[in-house]
Amino acid sequence: MPAGERTSTEFALGLASLPFLGSAIRRRAKLVLAITAVGLLAGAAVYLVAPPPYQASTSLYLYQNPTENPIEAMQTDVALAQTRTVAFNAMAKLGLTGTETVTKFLGSYTVTAPTDRVMQITAGAPSSAEAIKRATALASAFLKYLFSELQTQKSLVVGALSGKIAIYQHQVNSLSAYIAKVKAEPKSSQQKATLAHYQKLWTTNDKTLVALQKSSQGYGITITEMIASSKVLDAAAALPQSHVRIPAEYAAAGLFAGLAAGFGVVAIGALASDRLRRRDDVARALGVPVQLSIGRLQQRRLFRRSRSLAAAQNRDLHRIVAILRASLPQRRGPIAMAVVAVDDTEVPALAVLSLALAKARSGSQVMIADLTADRAAARLLGVSSSGVRMSTIEGQQVIVAMPEAGDVTPAGPVRQSPPPPRTRPVGPALEAAYESADLLITVATLDPSVGADHLATWAHSVIVMLTAGRSSATKVLATGELIKLSGAPLTSAILLGADKKDDSLGALPSQPARHRADRPQAAAQPTGAASR
Repeated sequence: MPAGERTSTEFALGLASLPFLGSAIRRRAKLVLAITAVGLLAGAAVYLVAPPPYQASTSLYLYQNPTENPIEAMQTDVALAQTRTVAFNAMAKLGLTGTETVTKFLGSYTVTAPTDRVMQITAGAPSSAEAIKRATALASAFLKYLFSELQTQKSLVVGALSGKIAIYQHQVNSLSAYIAKVKAEPKSSQQKATLAHYQKLWTTNDKTLVALQKSSQGYGITITEMIASSKVLDAAAALPQSHVRIPAEYAAAGLFAGLAAGFGVVAIGALASDRLRRRDDVARALGVPVQLSIGRLQQRRLFRRSRSLAAAQNRDLHRIVAILRASLPQRRGPIAMAVVAVDDTEVPALAVLSLALAKARSGSQVMIADLTADRAAARLLGVSSSGVRMSTIEGQQVIVAMPEAGDVTPAGPVRQSPPPPRTRPVGPALEAAYESADLLITVATLDPSVGADHLATWAHSVIVMLTAGRSSATKVLATGELIKLSGAPLTSAILLGADKKDDSLGALPSQPARHRADRPQAAAQPTGAASR
C-alpha cells in the first residue's frame, strides 16, 4: 500500500510493547520525576495536615462463666464493647456527646482479645493524654455496662428459679403431709402400696427441689464472682509512636503512589498518541527514506543576533549541513533546494544559514528564502521587513528573500513547465536575485488549508525536517502529500530528537539500501540507522 494511503492508526500498530513503553518512560523521565515529587510532597502534606492519631491501650481481665465456652463468651464481650451503647456512655463520661458523633467515636478505638480471659481496648486521639482518657473511659463504661447486664441476667435467672423452687417446695410439703396421713391409717396391703407410691414421688420432687436450690445459689455465686473478679488489668497507657518511622511511611506511600501515577500517565499518553517517533514510521508516512537521524540539539538556542553563528555549531548541526550539501541537486544554472520544517523551525533555519555560510565562504553567491510562518531564518538574521535585500552572515554577503506577511502562497523564481496553478508573476527583484545566485536555499512551512502549489517554484528538490514525537502521523502524511502534489521532488527526511533505542532503518521497504548506495555524494556521511 502506498504511504499516502495509510492511516495514522496504521503507523501506531505494533508499538504497544514493553520496549515501547520503556522508551516512552525514558523520554518523559522528567515528567515521571515531577509527578513522583508531587506524590512525595502530597504524602508529607497528608502527614502534616492529618497526622495519625496518638494511641493508648488498656487491658481488662474478664472472669468467664465456667459453664460456658470461654472463647465464645469472650467474642460476645468484644462485640459488646463495640456497641453504640458502650460508646455513647464513654462519650458521656468524656463530655463528647455534643462535639462528636457516636459513629466517629466507634471508629476511633478497637477491641481485641489476646486470650479468652483478657480483653484489650486501644483508643486513638489527637493527643496522647486524650487517648489515655478515652481508653480509661471505654474500659469503665464497658465494665459498668457488663456488670449491669450480669446483674439483670442474675435477677432474671434467679427469679425464674425461685418460682420453680416455690412450686416444688409446695409439692414436697403437700406430699409430706399426705404421706404422714397415709402412715396413720391401719396397715394393709393397699396402705403399703399407696405409701410406697407417694414416698417415691416425694423423693423425686425433693431431688428436683434440691437441684433447683443449688442451681439458684450457684448461679448467683457465679455472677457475683464474675462481677467481683472482672477488672482493669493494666491501666491505660500511651503506646510508643515513632517520630521517624511514621513520617517516613507517609512519604514512602506518597513516593510510590506518585511513581505509579507518573508511569501510568506516560504509558497512557504513549499508547493513546499517534505521534511518530520511529524512523521506519516516518519513512512510510512520507514515502521517502530518513537520510539522517540525530538526538536533541542542546546548543541551538545559543544563536542570537548578538552572537556569531559559530556559537550554535555542534557535531549534530554539522551532520545536518553535510546531508543538506550532499543532497543539493546536480544541475546547470542556479540550484534550488527547500527544507520543509514540519514542527520545529529553529533547527531547520540554523541548518540553512550554516549551509549558506559554508557555500558563501567557498565563493558561491547564495540566496536564502524564508517561507516559514514565524520567519525563523529572517529572525535569526535580524531581517524584519519583507522583500529582497542583502544581508551578512559572519561577514559573508547573502541575499535574503522574504514574502509579504499575508502572502501564504508566494510564487518563487524557479521556472516550472507547465507553471503550477494559482501562481502569480514573480517580481523583477526576486527574479534578478535568483538569476545572479548560484544557490537558492528555502526554509518553509506548509499549511494544508492553503496547499503547497507554490513550493515547486522555490526548489528543484525538497528535504523534510521533523522532530520525533512532535508531529502526528496525520500531519506527517499531509506534509508528504502536499509536497508531492506541488510537483517538487521530495528526496529524503531528517529526523531530530530520535530515540536512542530506535533500531529501525528508516528506509522504504521496496528499496532498503539502494537509496543511499545510489548517492555517491552522501557515501562519506553517516546516514539512516548508522547516524544515531
